[in-house]
Amino acid sequence: MATEKELLMKRTEKQKNDLIDGLKFAAQFLANLFKFAKKYNLSNERLYNSLKEEDFAEKIIKSITDSVKSFKLKFLKKLGTVSVSSEEFKKSDFFTNNGPVRLWMSDNFKTYILSEISDTIHARDTTLTKLILSQSMTDAEIRAEIGEDNIATPTGWAQEFMSLLQEQSRGEKGTLLNSGYANIRYVKTTNGEVFAVSAYWGADDHGWSLYADELGGGRWDGGGCVFAGS
Repeated sequence: MATEKELLMKRTEKQKNDLIDGLKFAAQFLANLFKFAKKYNLSNERLYNSLKEEDFAEKIIKSITDSVKSFKLKFLKKLGTVSVSSEEFKKSDFFTNNGPVRLWMSDNFKTYILSEISDTIHARDTTLTKLILSQSMTDAEIRAEIGEDNIATPTGWAQEFMSLLQEQSRGEKGTLLNSGYANIRYVKTTNGEVFAVSAYWGADDHGWSLYADELGGGRWDGGGCVFAGS
């Protein structure tokens, strides 16, 4: 049986962890608040005054809280956030044998993802959270930790991953794993079906392979990573 001192130490440790989590949440909340202000070109004074307006306050608070949903991690380990900036490009210029990145695409990827990517992919700045699988996991287990609504559109995936793939076009070390493990992002098509889209650097160093797997097909190996919108 635990002694009174041990119980006190456990309570103190829990209180410390709760405080740290609260500070992290507050810092993220403030970061998103200023990001919102920048997006709508609001000065600090305008932002402060606008928060007094009931309708505007509801709008901004919903926007921030939606983006501040914290991950309830158990078997995923957060490695950090990644800022991604993509330039405008044509789908036909990238997904080709003569494109800037050597690609191999599975039939499922071509049918369900490539077909829905816009012909012109516009420039976009975004932030992704990179998480490592500490053990083998199913899609359901991964999505339970990052949130089932943490998904990209096919074009959104292209805006995020084409930039990352170009930075590692020859399998260089970088944001994406180049060790043969999966780089996963969940993508929802227009008919509402969600796929686990994954990118692998080929073992023969001949390029990147892109897959689109239906959910529930098996377990992802530990050591792979998943990307989630921040």
